[in-house]
Amino acid sequence: AIPGVPSEVVYNAIDIAAFHPGPRDDELFVGVPGDAVRVGLIGTYARWKGHELFLRAAARLASRYGPSEAAFVIVGGPIYATSGSQYSDEELRAVARSLGVAERITFVPFQESPERTFRSLDVIVHASTRPEPFGRVIVEGMASGRAVVVSAEGGAAELFEEGVDALGFVPRDVDSLADTVARLVDDPELRRRLGERGRETAVGRFGRARLGPELLRAYARFEGR
Repeated sequence: AIPGVPSEVVYNAIDIAAFHPGPRDDELFVGVPGDAVRVGLIGTYARWKGHELFLRAAARLASRYGPSEAAFVIVGGPIYATSGSQYSDEELRAVARSLGVAERITFVPFQESPERTFRSLDVIVHASTRPEPFGRVIVEGMASGRAVVVSAEGGAAELFEEGVDALGFVPRDVDSLADTVARLVDDPELRRRLGERGRETAVGRFGRARLGPELLRAYARFEGR
């Protein structure tokens, strides 16, 4: 964007002590079968966060898996004042009804402290339909030791290694998203392995302890230029 001007990327940091692996909280998602693989999207109701894409993928998966095999969860809400840029709760519920999956989707309100929400899911989906500058939910899911599915473009594509600490899918492609989630529903060992390696990645690359030193090195590098 600015040729000749030196730059350096210093990634955002998250609280890896707050977002950590742990047991699911079965009381958080009332009515969800305990044995089901819980697949969830966590985020504000901004229209580019991929809620409709997630719901369409859930509709495909609901025809393949019964309620005791896979459950689908949306966590969040319309938290901004700019209503035109976000869905209302009723709009998303109407989309679910139109797809015939209203009974398969659990809607959980916006969580001020979402740490236990991450731990209560088995698969965390990042489905944004525009390139993310970063994608905190991806890293928070990794830190929580959960398998993460990522819309692989923009800054989000830089946060993971395919098949090692997360799985990517073709952005805006409902079939690619559904197929990627199905891999994780079918393979508990893959979920476990991705969760373990994702935690390692979050601690090593995105913990708060490294943020200050990396910023200082960047300032030192550019000093005097």
